Amino acid sequence: MKSNKQQKKRLDRTIALIVLVAAMSIVPASAETLEIRGEVVELTTTQSTAITWYAYNFDVFWCDLDDNLITEKLTIAAGTLIGPNTDRTIDKNCLSYQTSPAYQQYELHENEGLTVNGDAGHYLLPL
Repeated sequence: MKSNKQQKKRLDRTIALIVLVAAMSIVPASAETLEIRGEVVELTTTQSTAITWYAYNFDVFWCDLDDNLITEKLTIAAGTLIGPNTDRTIDKNCLSYQTSPAYQQYELHENEGLTVNGDAGHYLLPL
């Protein structure tokens, strides 16, 4: 008959094996890649003009294709970078991010009891 110490050691190993198998089943079998479309800038000399990304040339920024609205812009000031691979540091005040609110009209679902007014705890705040 096995001692309590041996039984506990075997139980610990069994639990560790179960946890390992469970963790491996959560992780995908192959590495997945996330593709973000965007404009790549490769400098050959000093950056002479500002580099700007919008929703049109950088896929992670918000846009409304139906109404042709964009609300975000990221800019690196002219003269900030020197290429290729010489100076890739963006100095203070040379990187700017701008965003603005965009008017969006939403459907009203009165038949589902969803209204936007002060009675249901939902409020519209002026900007």
